Amino acid sequence: MRFDTSPDEDDIVYEHHGLRVFVDPASIQYIAGSVVEYETGLQGAGFDVENPNIVSECGCGESFRT
Repeated sequence: MRFDTSPDEDDIVYEHHGLRVFVDPASIQYIAGSVVEYETGLQGAGFDVENPNIVSECGCGESFRT
């Protein structure tokens, strides 16, 4: 995941409340059904991604397997 200002030619573009999200066609199968939220708490703030396709993940939250 990275911040970008314009989609690549083949990206799928989703827009919700003025926020645009670009997804490349190869990745869409891995994130279908995911929910992205911005959360703030005692340990800071950041994006939280709930992906229903994950069957296992590492403890650090950096990688997962679908």
